[in-house]
Amino acid sequence: MMIFRKKERDDILTNEPYAAFIKKFDKLQSVINEKIHIRIDTNDNGKKTGFTSGFYLDSCYAQWFELKFEFYGLDNEECNQNQQLYVMHSLEYKFVDDDYNDMMLDTVADIEKRNGYIYLSSLVHECEVRSSMNNKNTVTVMYSVLCDKKDAKEVCLQLLNHDIALFTRSF
Repeated sequence: MMIFRKKERDDILTNEPYAAFIKKFDKLQSVINEKIHIRIDTNDNGKKTGFTSGFYLDSCYAQWFELKFEFYGLDNEECNQNQQLYVMHSLEYKFVDDDYNDMMLDTVADIEKRNGYIYLSSLVHECEVRSSMNNKNTVTVMYSVLCDKKDAKEVCLQLLNHDIALFTRSF
């Protein structure tokens, strides 16, 4: 059995989109009722495709990715002694070519079938994943995750990792 190991350890969290998320998360006042938005697109106006921030941008398949995180506390403090909160996370991307509509509908259906099978970590108490296609050419993958407030940052980093893994292959 071969074991692969990098000689130099790179700190993955210094790469985008992790670095942008951490910077924005660390600036939040209270986490609860806060929002974080990250848009991934090419910074170079002349360049419309390529590998950017862990995602592959393509002029037909995915022109940009938007990542949103919203944090909501539970109303009943008596039932919420562990200070649990919901992380509502969405990953949205737009494709241009109408020929991809059927493939995107299949992608949405495949994600829906896997709801209940996606494991993020033991830090997550509940996780529900939904997917939809809006405005004909926009796909949204939504996560509703219950976790302890103290674990919210780590859970969000895991969600980012999951987003990148979900879109590993480019079409």
